Amino acid sequence: FGLVQLPNHHFRCSSLNLGAMNSLARALVRGAVLAAPCRPATALMGANAMQGSALEAQLDASVQAARKALLVTMTFPTDRIPLELIVPHQLRMLTRADNSSVDLVIVDNRPSGDVATPQEAYLDQLRRQGNDGQRVVRVDYDRGLDDPAFLARFYKFPEAEDPEGMTVRKLTSSFTIHEQTNLVGMLTALAQCLDAEPTVEVCMYIDPDIFVYRSPGGRGLFDLAPGVFDKNPQLQLLLPPLLCERTHVAVDADGVCEQGPPLFELSQRHLLFHRSRLVAALPFMNTFDMLHGRFDGLFEKILTRQMFDSHGCGSMMCGSETVVTHPSVRGNDGFVGATEHFEELAKFGADKTGISGFDATYTVGLQVFLDRWEAGEFKTERSVQEFSGNGQYTSSCLAMRPSIERIDEGLAY
Repeated sequence: FGLVQLPNHHFRCSSLNLGAMNSLARALVRGAVLAAPCRPATALMGANAMQGSALEAQLDASVQAARKALLVTMTFPTDRIPLELIVPHQLRMLTRADNSSVDLVIVDNRPSGDVATPQEAYLDQLRRQGNDGQRVVRVDYDRGLDDPAFLARFYKFPEAEDPEGMTVRKLTSSFTIHEQTNLVGMLTALAQCLDAEPTVEVCMYIDPDIFVYRSPGGRGLFDLAPGVFDKNPQLQLLLPPLLCERTHVAVDADGVCEQGPPLFELSQRHLLFHRSRLVAALPFMNTFDMLHGRFDGLFEKILTRQMFDSHGCGSMMCGSETVVTHPSVRGNDGFVGATEHFEELAKFGADKTGISGFDATYTVGLQVFLDRWEAGEFKTERSVQEFSGNGQYTSSCLAMRPSIERIDEGLAY
């Protein structure tokens, strides 16, 4: 691409982003200069520079005006990360406002029936609390697979032989069981957004292994997203900033996070919906060619086509305030995988205890990681190497690329 590598800029408050080549292409299309000097995360700058107390007052006002939000996540019997650790973490990082403004739904997805889950104690605790703002919803596979009304709420296929009788089972007959169960689970999660109380404006789906970073005193995704949606009435969906975009100080003169168009397929791992606009847009009118694309999931393929065709999706660019990432996805490329990552961190967790039902060493290391991550004890750089997958801090900006040396120096990864 003829890009010049950035000098190494290290940040104690850093984080990851969604698409490596996606991020690189976005930077090029938006005219971002990779070699531009990086500002520290606290230096939120708009088209007109705002400083000190004036900016703080504006940010505080935006948080006070934050409208109701809904967080939806999903749990599986194969989870390695305890909900009792990851859910409070996500809530802390998603807003600097009082968490009472955020409702929570956990979708309990057990494709094989009543198999045991290590999350049972936490799920039972939520059920017993009887709190309307925090609920557990079990995926109903009988209805999800075979009830035409379940699918028709989200998708229509006019070209089908029997459009009114289309079900998830029929739609996925030539696909894998994983794609079938993933679609039922994601549509069940999406239904929680549709059925939320009218005061809920932003609904976020986030996987149960996604880590969120919010800079000290900075705004979280639930604080930032309403302003972006207000300024962009065509948008139904926003993607959060990723780790390689940590240096973006992309806030306009009104203190609103800037956004730009995504270029490639959307990932279902972290999605911010404008609830009422999504309600108005559904059901999506689909064609069968929408079922094919680069990603494995049918949900992602259909969502990508619908959002791109309608110009209904934007990527948030204010990585200086908040970013998302997930654990190292593999350890066979010469870098540290998730298990080794958390096992190394566990050596520094003498004051931590394991979580019942989960691997003790893994969960002790996870707690050490969360302490360091939320404190901003990690590094990244914005460079061609990171965007292209050859960097030392991230795996193509999508996941962490841990280093034993950095961990032993006191960093999160």
